[in-house]
Amino acid sequence: DNSDVIRVLGIDPADGTPVAEYVYLLEGSDYRSDKVDKIGDAVYAGGGKFFVVERDSAVGATGKKFVFEMDLLGATNLLSGSAPVLLPGMTLEQHLPDDLAFLGIQPVHKRKVLNLPSLGYLAGDKPEGLTLLPNGRLAVLNDNDFGLLDEPIPGDGTVALNPNPTTTTLGIISFGEGNGLDASDVDGPEVEGEATGRINIQNWPVFGSYMPDAVASYATADGSHYYVTANEGDSRDYDGFSEEERIGGVTLDETRFPDAATLQEPGNLGRLKTSNQFGDLDGDGDVDQLYSYGARSFSIWDAYGNLVFDSGDDIARITADLIPDRFNSNGGASSFDSRSDDKGAEPEGVAVGQVNGRTYAFIGLERVGGIMIYDVTHPYAPHFVGYTPAEGGDISPEGVAFVAAEDSPTGHPLLLLAHEISGTVAVYEIEVMYQQYLPVMAKR
Repeated sequence: DNSDVIRVLGIDPADGTPVAEYVYLLEGSDYRSDKVDKIGDAVYAGGGKFFVVERDSAVGATGKKFVFEMDLLGATNLLSGSAPVLLPGMTLEQHLPDDLAFLGIQPVHKRKVLNLPSLGYLAGDKPEGLTLLPNGRLAVLNDNDFGLLDEPIPGDGTVALNPNPTTTTLGIISFGEGNGLDASDVDGPEVEGEATGRINIQNWPVFGSYMPDAVASYATADGSHYYVTANEGDSRDYDGFSEEERIGGVTLDETRFPDAATLQEPGNLGRLKTSNQFGDLDGDGDVDQLYSYGARSFSIWDAYGNLVFDSGDDIARITADLIPDRFNSNGGASSFDSRSDDKGAEPEGVAVGQVNGRTYAFIGLERVGGIMIYDVTHPYAPHFVGYTPAEGGDISPEGVAFVAAEDSPTGHPLLLLAHEISGTVAVYEIEVMYQQYLPVMAKR
């Protein structure tokens, strides 16, 4: 069956009668030969949402074992009295996505959460066990076919054991940890009747849109290619059109946001900028999902576009610790916390280079200034190794370029930063101070 249509049935537990039927569309195929063609498992996550595993039949790091969040809100119930009639002479599975759109059939909403192989879960080709743990984490387990060979069972009922059976591997996925943000510039105490800001990094019911402003690439020792993105974010705000809106000014769905009044206070989410073009999943005029501009992070993606690492709230927490008086500022203490309601520190530029056999990512922060340094030699497990704040009047790093030692006039690797506001170019020399992998920035 080459259909991308999967039926989702709702059953009355009292008598087993189907009471709802929805369309679930499998992830579309790309240039690879293996396509997603089956559902491995699904688990209910509450609030009309499910986690679903879609998988192909490939083994290894290039396999597709996607975990999606499925949301029934706004999807067409084909068993309702008002459901559209299918095209003549065709089953539901024979309809293409364009056919469904023409008929007004809305499939369930999907959000890709992750690809298991991209996070290092390489346990064969059949991740088919999925469950939510009491602590909110997601557990996944692969099927190893009971350690049997894929052979017909003879008449005597004997079965052939696989001499090299696939190992069953348990994977644990956590959500929310390390993904906080400071969403307001007026969440501090009042001073002389004026609201002020404070450092207040916590989890909020908002999706950050990656929207990278710069991309760099590199290859690991095994020849695999990866891409590093600086996830600044930006809105469409023109004379004739603007999508910018404060969360305090939108209408939130009362079911999805029962505490909407509290969330929309200026000291919580009310000041955070969002888009008025997204988030109304069921078309009833209110917002069911909130999106902000930028992810306030940097990410690493594999060659197939799957996320393998995201720095989450590292940038916010590190700058809060190292330059607290300039946290989410426009480069100085006088504008402390003034960018929290927008895009935070704004990771803007990125460059990747090798120093002493290790690979590093250098991420420029447009608003607070300076450079974040991460060792990305192992893309699945990068680690923070340093932050160099802006100095010497350099304001708003926009472009970042790495110069290898063999190309450098000093014989040492260099980092060049072009600053948009100050109109300056800073040249840093990279030195290895201790350990084989920990570089720091020398003074300009």
